[in-house]
Amino acid sequence: MTRRDWASEQGYRRDLAERALAHTVANPVEAAYHRTDLLDERRPMMQAWADGVSGALMRVYERQNQQIKNVPLSNKTPLLSDKLGRQGRQ
Repeated sequence: MTRRDWASEQGYRRDLAERALAHTVANPVEAAYHRTDLLDERRPMMQAWADGVSGALMRVYERQNQQIKNVPLSNKTPLLSDKLGRQGRQ
């Protein structure tokens, strides 16, 4: 799903989504009348997008942590910090 699709499915106006994506208006007459950045109207849409992205990243992070917890200790790769710490002690 593209960000444009997401905006449409969430009920945001097409012109808000296009401005948020920094798309230019192809029609020169229409472009001449687009004199505002619609920032105040775009702000809630951009925050909803950010909340969705950060929520998705958190779910991936939690899933990876759960997978790591389920790996037997003998199969875990040592952390770089562990390797560096051992080198300093040698």
